[in-house]
Amino acid sequence: MTQGDEEDGPHEEWLRGMNSMVRGPRGTRLGVPKHLLERIAALIGDDAQIVWVESTVRYAKNEEGDGLIGTLAVFGQRVLVVANLANVRERRWPGSRDDDGAVTVRLIRRSDLDRIEVPTSNGYDNGPDAWGGESNGSWRYRTSVELTYRDGTRVELGAGESGNIFTLMPSLREDLLA
Repeated sequence: MTQGDEEDGPHEEWLRGMNSMVRGPRGTRLGVPKHLLERIAALIGDDAQIVWVESTVRYAKNEEGDGLIGTLAVFGQRVLVVANLANVRERRWPGSRDDDGAVTVRLIRRSDLDRIEVPTSNGYDNGPDAWGGESNGSWRYRTSVELTYRDGTRVELGAGESGNIFTLMPSLREDLLA
């Protein structure tokens, strides 16, 4: 198999498809480092159907260096993957670990949750009205989603720094609540 054949395989097509769905602040299209997409594929499988990808990922410089920061949320059938990035760069060559920054990836399954509370304001979209503007270099959403796990743990997603996350669209909310 040549390198060109490998690039056009089902796995690479799935990665490209997921990357093409990523939308950031105000609907902008963003590229996400391949090594991050590979971690998500390892969690959910590269045959998983992706419904929606939301992102607050952006390039920034800070006291720790420069690179991509923010959150990437991948919504699939009854699964949500949340990846938080801090100063992440694309690897310069396969296997390189230089300048990877910090990446935390979390998988949330509907079966792990007892309750999902979703506010009804702001239309659940990624349009300009959903964004509160920039504050200290971080995008903020005006709404949040609260998850209650079966063990009683409660987690709020959104309504804070971009390291949390965002709102759910109604169809995805219904899918997760089904």
